[in-house]
Amino acid sequence: MNYYLRQPGSLSIEGPESDDVLAAWLEQGKIHPDSEVHQAQGQTEVTLRHSVDWLPLAILTERGKDNGQPVTAAGQTLELSKILRQRYASNYAAAEVMQAVGFAVKWISAVLLGLLLIGDLTSSSPTPSGGFLFHCLIGSPGILLGFLLSAAARIYSAVLDTAVNSSRHLTDQDVADLLGRGGR
Repeated sequence: MNYYLRQPGSLSIEGPESDDVLAAWLEQGKIHPDSEVHQAQGQTEVTLRHSVDWLPLAILTERGKDNGQPVTAAGQTLELSKILRQRYASNYAAAEVMQAVGFAVKWISAVLLGLLLIGDLTSSSPTPSGGFLFHCLIGSPGILLGFLLSAAARIYSAVLDTAVNSSRHLTDQDVADLLGRGGR
């Protein structure tokens, strides 16, 4: 089976190469152990760059317990499924944190803006100082930032939902569990 290779910190995609060649390169130190592989199926470079199906190189280099043969992505369904479940679960957790941060920024900014505006209205100064407009210009971007963070988190969750739903490496139960946990 042939795979494309993406090394950590690099934007370039190499290959396709056979799993035996990649294992040999790893042993020779030509490629980094944290590299990722993608099964070659005639994809374009653009498709590969945006794919969520990149897997750890370890999938190809682990040895089977019974016969010592290299384990390929096709032959290691349970391990691959476990890795993907962990990856998707951690991404859903990141999306939830991003959503919470957006919510907090939005409401903290709104409360601070409200307090500043109340302070302007209750001020005993007989002449307008421009504080009202200044405080609106200062507080509004914080509220907008909170909305944008929350929206980005929702988009991120939707992209994850699509990736989970379309992954051919997950069982129906895996998909149901992940969507039930993360796709609210």
